[in-house]
Formats: sequence, structure tokens, C-alpha cells
Amino acid sequence: MSQERNISGFVLRKLHSLAGIIPLGLFLAFHLLANGAVLLSPLHYLVVIQTMMNLPGLVFLEIFIIFLPLLLHALMGMYIVVTGRNNPHKYGYFRNWMFFFQRLSGVIIFIFLIWHLFSIKFGGLDAPSMIYALQGQISSPFGMILYIATMLSVSFHFCNGLWGFAINWGILSGMRAQKYFGYICIVLFVILAFFWLSVMFGFVA
Repeated sequence: MSQERNISGFVLRKLHSLAGIIPLGLFLAFHLLANGAVLLSPLHYLVVIQTMMNLPGLVFLEIFIIFLPLLLHALMGMYIVVTGRNNPHKYGYFRNWMFFFQRLSGVIIFIFLIWHLFSIKFGGLDAPSMIYALQGQISSPFGMILYIATMLSVSFHFCNGLWGFAINWGILSGMRAQKYFGYICIVLFVILAFFWLSVMFGFVA
């Protein structure tokens, strides 16, 4: 029974990391570029959103490329949060803290997505109304705090998850390669966090 549990846990983590990078990593990049249009002007963002809403097969893409992988990743992530064991206060080494913040950021993202989907995506809003709704959310004190926390969490969760994906799938086997790829992921986190926060403040500028 213990061996079967270890095998199932190993497979679970493999699928969890895979779902987090492919296709959700691709969706994150696309979402980042689409929302980045607001840095040019609200009109550019409006054109991008309207174009996306008129894409052929949009429902199919949203279900099988976004929602199902996201649901799979989120449910497995919540299971890992509940069953995972780490003690950053007792074992205060770097990777233990990364384990803790990976799970914490996942919970923050999960809470945000529920709120964001029901207030924006499933709110029955057209493209112009989405802009006003986002501006209203980000301008409120609660919304500002939640959006900042989520932008930082998304950036960290993906970059730290990318490092874990490379380890779990045997892409980086040597300690030296893992160390330097960790530096790359830190730089990527700074870049993503800066861009996401810039996009967020672009809605209320």
C-alpha cells in the first residue's frame, strides 16, 4: 500500500508540473501579451479583447486549453498543499522556503481566479465594460492589494514551478545546472513581476 501511494504521489506531481507548464505556461504568455496591450492605450487593449472574443472555436479553446488544465493543476495543487510536509521555521534552508511560498502563492492565485472569473469572465460583460470593471476593482483598496499579491504570486509560482519542472522531468540533473537555472528563474521572476505590475497599473493610469 505504501509503495502504491508513493507511485501515485510521484505520478501526481509529474502531471501537476506538466499541467502547470504546458499548456498553462503558454496561456500565461498569451495572457501577458494580450493584457500588455493596455500599456499602449486602453483602445489597443479593447481591440485585442474584442478580437479574442470573436475567435472561432473560442469555447473549445477555453475549455480544453485553459479551464480543464487549470482545474487539474489547481485540484492537484490543493491536494499537495493539504498533504505536503515542510517546516521552514525548523528547516530554514532555501528550497524549503521555496516549497512553502510555492504553495502559498498557489492558494492566493486560486482565490483570485475564483473572484476574477465570476466577476469578469462570467459577469456577462462586453469588452468596454470589462475595462471599466477592471479599473474599478484595481482602484479599490481590497482590489489593489489582491491584484498586487496575485501578480507577484503568478510570477513567482510560474518561475519556481519552471525550476521544479526542469528537475522533476530530468531536464536538469546536475547540481551546477540546477543552481544556474535557479538564477535564470530569479531574473525571469523579476521581469515578469515588473511587467505584470506595470500592466495592472496601466489600467488605472
